[in-house]
Amino acid sequence: MKQRNVTEIESSFEQQIRQMPKVEDRRSKEEIYGLVQKGLEKNPPRKRGNFKWVAPSIASAAAVVLLAVLAPSILNSGEEELSLQSTEIGLPESSEIAVVDDPGNEIGMMQAPESSPELEANYYSAIRQEELEEYEHAVTVAYIDEQAQYLVPISFIYEKQEGMFEKIKTFVTEFNPETVGLMESPLNKVVFMSSENDTEVVLDFQEAAFFGSTETEAIRAAIGKTFGGLGYEKAILKTEDQVGLLFGNEGEIGDMPLEYKEVGYRVLTTETGEQFLVSGTYIGGSESAPDSFQGLVEYMAIPFQENGVENLIPPSIQIENIDTGKGEFVITFAEGTNLAEEPRAQAVIEGLLLTAKSFDGQSIQFEQAGTNQVGPYDLTGPISTTIFANGIH
Repeated sequence: MKQRNVTEIESSFEQQIRQMPKVEDRRSKEEIYGLVQKGLEKNPPRKRGNFKWVAPSIASAAAVVLLAVLAPSILNSGEEELSLQSTEIGLPESSEIAVVDDPGNEIGMMQAPESSPELEANYYSAIRQEELEEYEHAVTVAYIDEQAQYLVPISFIYEKQEGMFEKIKTFVTEFNPETVGLMESPLNKVVFMSSENDTEVVLDFQEAAFFGSTETEAIRAAIGKTFGGLGYEKAILKTEDQVGLLFGNEGEIGDMPLEYKEVGYRVLTTETGEQFLVSGTYIGGSESAPDSFQGLVEYMAIPFQENGVENLIPPSIQIENIDTGKGEFVITFAEGTNLAEEPRAQAVIEGLLLTAKSFDGQSIQFEQAGTNQVGPYDLTGPISTTIFANGIH
């Protein structure tokens, strides 16, 4: 190429640059000019018609200049203007453009940014006792996941002046679990609930309520989780006001002890994108959970993933020590832990609080969490275990 052509090209660029906002280039003029010369000496064009505007220095300079000019206009312009600008300069229609350095005097490239991670699932956080008004109570009712494998505790708030049993019945009747990817609660077939004392609850089922073998464990676990958690020790089972309920292969039974063993928690993400804490083992399955709080914490960290269900504590959260003395538990995370960077941090905190509650833990102090706040929880002091899983407000 003749020197005159190079001079004309550079003059044209200089004229355009003078009319544009000031751009600082870390390379000197001599370096850029040297790159131009080197590129032209290495690949001299044979014909004017085949000349490509991709010489190393020119492409790199143009990329920097275009980015500097377009950045403010992109931020201040609408999508229509952005689309027009992108079309005119032949760039992808994106509001973010990454300029990549050209190592080894390679041609500078403009690349679209990596796609952002998927949105977090809609986690249903617990109801905390401290957020309730003086006239309010919270209660937890057991539901079942779509695979009928796990209990899903769902909590709601009601006013003290309202009858608890009536509110449970109203809730399981009006709440549609399919909207959040769950199956209905077995208690939906109860037409009447009552209690004559502090240890027994009476459940009167509708006539069509027959539980087969596959449902027996689910209804037993749901009744135990719901009413055992309220302090009742035995359930009196009726059908249309007559004592007795057909209970699968067990035949007709009139009562059952409310035994529910704490099995820790896992995390369920439903097909609708909702996320809940669920029981740590299968309903009526062969899995056996440890009997101690520390054992359950270790159990909840064991990697597991199936049908949208995962272990509660991810590998990125390591627990260094657990102290369960005198009802005030202390959990110390491994050095370097930062719960502020953990997407599942609040679920982990709540799962640990709920598990500790079953072992008479009144509070948990979290040490070395790397942050003072996770969701609504202040980690600078002990946190009360009086919370209710998966709150529906």
